[in-house]
Amino acid sequence: MMRTLLIGGAGLALTACAPSPAVPIAPAVADLVVALSPPRPPLKTMALSRRWGDADVFQFEVSLRRWDGDRFMDLAPALTVVLPRKDASEHEARFTNLRAGMRYRAEVVAKGNVGGTAPDMILNAQEPSGVDFDLTGAQDVENVHYRSLSVRLDSVPFSGTLELLPQNVPTLVHRFSVDLRDAVSGESRFAGSFAKTQTLTLSNLRAGISYRVLLTALRANGKPYRSVESEVVHFDPAAPELEQDRSLAISF
Repeated sequence: MMRTLLIGGAGLALTACAPSPAVPIAPAVADLVVALSPPRPPLKTMALSRRWGDADVFQFEVSLRRWDGDRFMDLAPALTVVLPRKDASEHEARFTNLRAGMRYRAEVVAKGNVGGTAPDMILNAQEPSGVDFDLTGAQDVENVHYRSLSVRLDSVPFSGTLELLPQNVPTLVHRFSVDLRDAVSGESRFAGSFAKTQTLTLSNLRAGISYRVLLTALRANGKPYRSVESEVVHFDPAAPELEQDRSLAISF
């Protein structure tokens, strides 16, 4: 008697339009289908991190493994369905011709990068996603076994950058001194200088901290021409999209 296993549900799904590779096990008695729902962000809000999102996922890779009495092992040959995230209306992976009396596990790996342009990185390494199928019970069960699975994406270390763009700078100005401060405590986080012909980018800025820049224009003799304090810059960790690179215009 033929059976089929499916995995599906609300959230990110695995696509039925992907190829349906046959598991090299006889006799064939069941099919498995895994459906992914939209990916979820990390469980905890990381004050110093950005979060991978649905738009960062390029593809899902669903691999089927079989229990050998000690652990779940890859099939021989290995069996993996690749599901592109972009331009896909459904997300289901189907594994056909599976054998009764066995236990299987479908494991899902999300791959992508910022913007989801390529499968450069694994986006759910911290919390691997998988679902088990147990075909060792009574044989009067359904032919198709369907499961839904939601993939939880990792948090990513956040390091914001801030490019300083002095505006309306008089010709007498030769250099700038810069003081990056915590806008709440007034503590100096960075102090330095740069030439009028250079561009300064402040890096390793953290989410959840309010910053303010004090920029001083210096004459050729090193004496101050004018000091200008910027508006507050804040990378909000609760924002749906945490922009990592910003520019700050400071007018003289």
